[in-house]
This record gives sequence, structure tokens and C-alpha cells, in this order.
Amino acid sequence: MVGRKKTRAEIIIRTSCIAIFINLILVGIKIFIGLVSSSIAVVLDGLNNLTDSISLVVTIIGAKLSRKYERVEYFTTIVIAAMVLIAGTLAGHEAFEKILRPEHTEFSVAALVAIGLAVVAKLLLGRYVGRVGEKVDSSSLKAISKDSLLDVILSFGTLVGAGLSYYFGIEIGGFIGLLISIFIVAMGINIMIEAIRLFVKAPSRKKRRKR
Repeated sequence: MVGRKKTRAEIIIRTSCIAIFINLILVGIKIFIGLVSSSIAVVLDGLNNLTDSISLVVTIIGAKLSRKYERVEYFTTIVIAAMVLIAGTLAGHEAFEKILRPEHTEFSVAALVAIGLAVVAKLLLGRYVGRVGEKVDSSSLKAISKDSLLDVILSFGTLVGAGLSYYFGIEIGGFIGLLISIFIVAMGINIMIEAIRLFVKAPSRKKRRKR
């Protein structure tokens, strides 16, 4: 028996569910490591993954509603961009506080390995979501893919900071967090501008029917 071909919305929802599952695992791992090692950078990295999961839930809702309302998907992309901006701003605030009041962090080799594996997992996830987004032409998945690849840079910076702390006792987690937050805000602005452009440009379903 040949299974029916999945619709565009079903593909988006399935991809989002897979990404949510992986992101939640990363959230648990990173927040646990961050709390144990007293690293604000790692905790923020984990919370950033949590915002990714929330963005994916918004994408699922948008995919369901876009069957009836075509512009909804572009609107959900705008919501995702807003969440990225909020996450970047909060991360910047926390990182600045860490610079003013630095705390000693204590990482283990196992923690460094776990963070390294999380970087690889996020890279593969971002590429996967991006390929699906291109395949089905989903602006929401494309936006999440960009954010995920930016998260790779964030996580890698966290890994570098953790490595410097472990091997040399150098604490630069706050500076790394601040730099990363600037990149997050810049990415959020870029996604927001593109989403608004597509939202304004996209014809409504009624106009297409008239044509």
C-alpha cells in the first residue's frame, strides 16, 4: 500500500516537532551544565535553545493556520524575529552583569565534551531545518535555520570560554555572551525586515482567486 504524499503543512509540522525534541534535550543539558559550573554563558545558551523551541511551536501554529490564511506564515516569522530580538536583548543584559560582577566557573572535561557535542547537534539541526525550509519554501523554517546556525556560533563561543576557564583560569564568559547577544539582535533585525517585506508583498488568497 502506497502512503499518501505529505502536504507542505505536514512537512513543516513534522520538521518542527523533530527540532523541538532535539532543542529541549539541548536545553536540559546546557542549563544543567551551566548551573553546576556557575556559568551564565552556558545557562544563556540553554535558554536560547528554549526560545528556539517556542519559535518552533509558533511555526507549527502558523503552518496549521496558513492552510486558510496565507499571510499567517509570514506573520509567524515576524513573531519569531521578535522573540530572537528579545532573547538577544536579555542575553546582552545578563552578559553585561557578568562582566561587571564576574564569577569563577568550574568546568569538567565531561562538561566540555557535552558542550562540544551540542554544537555539532545544533549545526546538523540547523542544516536539516534549512534544507526542508528551502524545499517547501517556508519563511518560518528558513528563519529558524538562520537562528540555529547563529546558535552554533553562540555555543562555540561558549565552548571557547569554557575551555579557557578550564585550562587557563581565564574568565571571559561575560564578554563572549555580550558579543554573541549583539549577533543575535542583528540576526533578529535581519529576519524581521525580511519577514515584513514578504508579508507586505504577499498577495492575499482572495486576490489570487480573482486572478
